[in-house]
Amino acid sequence: MGHGLMSATEPWSGHYRIQPTLYAVAHTTQFTHPKRCKYVNKEAAGVAGGGWVDAANVSSIVVFSCDEGKDWTAVIETTSATTAFDGPTQFDLRNVPSGAASKPLSVWETCENSSFVKKAAPSVSGGTFELQLTKQCITTVTTMTDGAPVPEHTIPPSAHMSLDYTDSLTPTQRRLLSSTSRMRVGALRPRSTGATACWRSR
Repeated sequence: MGHGLMSATEPWSGHYRIQPTLYAVAHTTQFTHPKRCKYVNKEAAGVAGGGWVDAANVSSIVVFSCDEGKDWTAVIETTSATTAFDGPTQFDLRNVPSGAASKPLSVWETCENSSFVKKAAPSVSGGTFELQLTKQCITTVTTMTDGAPVPEHTIPPSAHMSLDYTDSLTPTQRRLLSSTSRMRVGALRPRSTGATACWRSR
């Protein structure tokens, strides 16, 4: 359950969920820079098919030129591909400025059950390189050396809230929380019994 980039609905366990959209965004934002990078016209990117990387036109590529052509980043998505790629896909860098075309590459891949896995970098020969793509994944190929993948992290497991859960909210904070909850769902009201405070469904 959750919307947007992240979902965190269990403050007692620390569990949270990273939505796939966040990884999709990070494949671009971690390897480009505002004002320093710009989109490269899909024909100028030299990809056969004018921006598509497969014959069925369901997998696409977006290319960025950065720092006045000194670096470049390509983001390839195969999220709609339903069949495996038969072999490596060839990419043409002859329209990329020569300084960037000769730089070593880094490749990062995110699929359904893995995030930002560093893949073997292809070698560039004669202005082209080949890359084995995986269906239903997002892949970033870049020459950027100051980019960074999403760091590894361990998400605490989901757990039911213990019945002896307590908090240190002040009366003012409890009233504020109750008011906020009512505004959002219209379902709670505060109730106090001696030293114990709780929220009761209407």
